[in-house]
Amino acid sequence: MMNIFETHQGFSGRFAPDSTGGTLQSLLTLAGDIRLKLGRQAYLLDSYLSLYLEGANAMLAYEAGSDGFERGGELRSLCFDVLDRDGTEKDHPFYDTALNALIGRVDIMRCQERQTRMNLLYASLADEFLPFAVKHFLREAESRIGDNCDVPKLADLYRRISDIAGEPLMETLNLRLKQRFLIAPLVPVFEQGATNDLLYCLLHRDSETNKQIFQLLMEEQS
Repeated sequence: MMNIFETHQGFSGRFAPDSTGGTLQSLLTLAGDIRLKLGRQAYLLDSYLSLYLEGANAMLAYEAGSDGFERGGELRSLCFDVLDRDGTEKDHPFYDTALNALIGRVDIMRCQERQTRMNLLYASLADEFLPFAVKHFLREAESRIGDNCDVPKLADLYRRISDIAGEPLMETLNLRLKQRFLIAPLVPVFEQGATNDLLYCLLHRDSETNKQIFQLLMEEQS
């Protein structure tokens, strides 16, 4: 099996024009063909495209990534609170999970550095915290999309246009719209933001042992 990280493209990805389903001009040409089929009801497609574009632009990718990164900071605060027994975060819905995760963790409590203890607890909770964070992110994303795009109306327009122009054409249009304007779906971008915060955690170096958090975790596993 080849080394997928042999070059920088393993980290950055590469520009692949075909992944967007073609050019903007070709997408608009397809939309124009559908409008012609609609005749005097061409306005239905105009409304459909306007609603879709508003929905696609309701939450920007950088905002989703930033939200994910900030959720990592939220988990850090919880971990510090649990370790210090402050109780200021006790009303947080994930608080009890974080508190229970600390029970019996001798490897965490024997560390002298407070930051190290926090990062070890953080890393042990990261996989469980992520779906919790995504669930709350989706609620916010759905609300913002709903504020900008009437999804039931969009579905009704899709049905009305399909009845006239044929559903295969609309299925193709939808796929092209997704490929061109939703290149990076919001949830994976959010997850990447949260994962970048996790990476800071794993790379933290404990001053007592001069080892990074991922090393201490591997030693504990072995």
